[in-house]
Amino acid sequence: MRKSFLLVVFALLFLALQTMTYIALRGSPKLLVLGNSFICIISFLAMVACWIPYRKMSKQFPLEKKGWFFIALAMTLFFLGDLAWALFEVILGIKVPVGSPCDIFWNLAYFSLMYGLWYLMSLLFFESKNHNRTVMFASLLIACAVLFFDIRHDMASADLNLVFFVQHIYLFYDIIILGMLSLIIIPLVLAHNYLFISWILFACAILARVSYDFIFAHMVDVGSFHTGHPLDLLYTLSYFLFAFAAYEKDKMIGLFSLRGKHD
Repeated sequence: MRKSFLLVVFALLFLALQTMTYIALRGSPKLLVLGNSFICIISFLAMVACWIPYRKMSKQFPLEKKGWFFIALAMTLFFLGDLAWALFEVILGIKVPVGSPCDIFWNLAYFSLMYGLWYLMSLLFFESKNHNRTVMFASLLIACAVLFFDIRHDMASADLNLVFFVQHIYLFYDIIILGMLSLIIIPLVLAHNYLFISWILFACAILARVSYDFIFAHMVDVGSFHTGHPLDLLYTLSYFLFAFAAYEKDKMIGLFSLRGKHD
């Protein structure tokens, strides 16, 4: 049995346990500790799962291996950010520590994720880099427009501050990442490529996180977010899907290894 499969099973079990706990203890102060614990455990499982394809991938595919290195590094940085958030809330008693060192880890994670996707997008899947640059430029313009109008609105209402900027910069990253994913997913779907399943799962993980970022930013703006809110389930669902995508990639690497031995 593959280690990556066990990680997916454990991630699913903890996600189910988290869901039942949130339903049973809705509104309880115990969810501060339990919620942070579930998030850290599931993000840790996703991090370990994403390192497995990188470690198993043959050095004959150095560019793809490098892409997965930065994806796994991004998962590691996301986990460290989640761990730092838990320490701030549980140990230091600082609730919703937006604009804290947690955001350093998460910002670095987004850059690492984009760098990994760029490698896979530009050096593995497509011959036309001009097409890639066009879509990326369009995504960048849309991201800049969203960030500009958000900042303009809050400047007009005198609500612009560090917390606002930190939360809305993630939305900027999200739109760019969605543009990059479209360059990977659409051709795979049209070509019925064997990589389809793992990348669809990866795209679903990104979509879950993007949805979380948009809702979280709004809730922080209005002061209604707290750890233990049902929105946490969307966040951990994203990590579960990352782990599942890594398992599918690991399984694919194993199949290719077996074929190589028989040839």
